[in-house]
Amino acid sequence: MPRLRLLFVVVVFGSFGGCGDDGGGAGDAGPICVTDTDCSDEIFCNGAERCLPLDPTADSRGCAPSPERPCLTGQTCDEVADRCITDCETNRDADGDGVDSTDCGGDDCDDSRADRFPGNTEICDAAGVDEDCDPDTIGERDADGDGVTSAECCNGDDCGLDCDDAAAAIRPGVPELCDGFDNDCNGDVDDLLGGTDTWYVDADGDGYGNEAMSVMACDPGDGILHSAVAGDCDDGDRDVGPGATETCNDVDDDCDGSVDEGLERTLYRDLDGDGFGDPGMPVDDRCGPGDGVVDDDTDCDDTNRNVSPDGIDDGCDGVDNDCDGSVDEEPGVVPTWYPDMDDDGYGTLAGAMMQCVPDLAGHVRLMGDCDDDPATGAATYPGAPELCDRRDNDCSGNFPGGGTGGIDEREDADDDGHTAVGFADCTGGFPIDDCNDEDGSIFPGATEVCDRVDSDCSSTEPGDLEPTEDGDDDGFVNGAAMCTGGLPAGDCDDGDNTRFPGAMEQCNGVNDDCTAGTWACVGRATFDNDSANWASVFFPEVGAISNRRDNGCDTGRVMIGFDERQRPGENVVGANPFCADAVAATPGQTSVAAAFADPALRYSTSTFDIRERRCPEGSALVGVRVRLVGDEVTDLTARCAPVTLELGGPAVTGTPTTVSGFSGGANIDCPAGTLVHEIRGFLETPTDDTYIRIEIHCRGLTSRE
Repeated sequence: MPRLRLLFVVVVFGSFGGCGDDGGGAGDAGPICVTDTDCSDEIFCNGAERCLPLDPTADSRGCAPSPERPCLTGQTCDEVADRCITDCETNRDADGDGVDSTDCGGDDCDDSRADRFPGNTEICDAAGVDEDCDPDTIGERDADGDGVTSAECCNGDDCGLDCDDAAAAIRPGVPELCDGFDNDCNGDVDDLLGGTDTWYVDADGDGYGNEAMSVMACDPGDGILHSAVAGDCDDGDRDVGPGATETCNDVDDDCDGSVDEGLERTLYRDLDGDGFGDPGMPVDDRCGPGDGVVDDDTDCDDTNRNVSPDGIDDGCDGVDNDCDGSVDEEPGVVPTWYPDMDDDGYGTLAGAMMQCVPDLAGHVRLMGDCDDDPATGAATYPGAPELCDRRDNDCSGNFPGGGTGGIDEREDADDDGHTAVGFADCTGGFPIDDCNDEDGSIFPGATEVCDRVDSDCSSTEPGDLEPTEDGDDDGFVNGAAMCTGGLPAGDCDDGDNTRFPGAMEQCNGVNDDCTAGTWACVGRATFDNDSANWASVFFPEVGAISNRRDNGCDTGRVMIGFDERQRPGENVVGANPFCADAVAATPGQTSVAAAFADPALRYSTSTFDIRERRCPEGSALVGVRVRLVGDEVTDLTARCAPVTLELGGPAVTGTPTTVSGFSGGANIDCPAGTLVHEIRGFLETPTDDTYIRIEIHCRGLTSRE
């Protein structure tokens, strides 16, 4: 084997030469090459030829010459010795590896290759290259760790001895096994064994062979079934062999030399052939039953094949058919009778009895009655028609959403004797007409209460409301409603929820509180004292002012003018007001009346020359104009403005106008939004009627009834 490896290496190196040019080598015509070896001309000095059919330098066989020669510059090729000789005078180290050639007295064993010189690391290679110029080294490789170098490590013809460096159990010196491998690496497989494995013919294929028919071999390999285990005492019956179960058959089933051992037992006569024997008739011991003999002794009547432990109590016959010591006791065979107190054909489990004929009357064969009370349960039993009566008539217990103890609350949830409209799980019983099955006071025929709820289910309005009882939902019912109690009556407009007894009366032309004679805005106005102020004109005083005259309108009236009183040819000595009521002109507004009331005479001591100062209709007094002659008041004139009173707001006053003008004097005007409420005249002395100062009292207005 090492020799073959070396030759292979040489062939590989030879593949670098050119195609034969010696006339008798690879250059001759022949088949197309496959490997470089096919092209070798066995000439060392021209290099190794290569198999390159597509190379332009290839010959007719596809062989191309080597592009390189084996020897380096400064070397001579020796074809006889198949080596390169270094010219020591030219270069003692042709390959430049730092070691002189042996031709020149050095130690380099191959001066044509830089990878071969003393001291270089020996590589484990199958090519057998001597990298360190030491023929005793082959490289190191022991992949399986068995202590033997791999056969892939060579130095020339000297190679390692481990023929399988991946398996530690395969190496020189180990015993050869019968396993198809060269265990001892001697080049032969399963040699020197001499057929140490014994195989036995196993004709019946039960895994046990015939000891009398054996063969020595690693593998019998003859197509006949063999077993490595002997001991089959009947190789024609696969049920017989070592380890088989012994059966009662007069055969040595387990090949232990004994027949039917350990299978003896006592049997009994079976006269009626029902498979059960008579305990009073045992037979001789034997390993298995036969005709009329069984290994069971539990038959209580061996003369009747219908009586045995497998028998069935199929009727009230007074016989212990199943040999259990009881007569006529099996459920479903002996009938069960259930008490039926309400006589509806169904009984209850309590008090049931198993007898062929019940001892007591009033028992039935059917059970499942969920109400056996004679007073209430006659219509309640399994399968009964489901009535609308809040009871579980068919005993189904199927009433989700409420109900226990047989009460089906779905059929009348509010327990008012009426079932909800549209409920379809029952018929009869209660009428199915309840429009609200959650309120026991709401059902057809109930008393209609004045509470906007459709108590008697007569309304078609959604939400079970009864709008006719309080159409505007203001808490009062109109007089025409067909209901009693509940909400108070007296609504004068059941379509307007702002009009009802006790509502705030508004100045809007309607009767808000539904009470006759209480309409708002009937011609009243009051002064708002919080906005009162005084306006005055001061005149030169003649001595101390000792007296004052206040002339004003009564509460609830508006000053619309005054009369100016003078003694003939003298100064003004009086000013009595004209007052008038405010009346409703349009809904929501109040204006000053056209007709004026007579002035209130507040001061008069003698005959006067009277001049009336009145404001036009729809206006009121907002100030006065004073005429002076020197320091004496000789004339007063009314200052008027249009007035409209808005309910709930202040008076709105226009631009003042003067009824009659004159020269010389002063205007005394009220602020915007107020009217004159009172005129004051201040006198010089209590006995002198001459005014030396005039004042007016102004106030805002608010409306009221």
